[in-house]
Amino acid sequence: MACSRFLVSDTIIPEKLIQVPQDHILYDERKVIFLPNINDQKEFPSSISGRETYTYDDLSKQTGKVEGEYVLLGGDYYIIRLEDKKLIKIPSEDFLIVTDFIFEILEVNGG
Repeated sequence: MACSRFLVSDTIIPEKLIQVPQDHILYDERKVIFLPNINDQKEFPSSISGRETYTYDDLSKQTGKVEGEYVLLGGDYYIIRLEDKKLIKIPSEDFLIVTDFIFEILEVNGG
């Protein structure tokens, strides 16, 4: 019996991830900020490899970009790329509770 080793990177999305069905509302590429003191969720955010876990206080005030919503072991998750390029996963059912969208205001011609 042969065993093979594989690497799950915390900065590269695996090629074989299944994106959730297209009838979902997609937030891909949206910028978000994490809300503090929301630690009563069933599952804490973690790196996509599962090696690191975070509390929402840890992530409070950090910003990131939504890479997409994917089917991973255990359910549907949003994957967010933090400012430091690390990828974390958050259960889809918690996403709108624990994050807020960042709306960038563009000034055009000084107005």
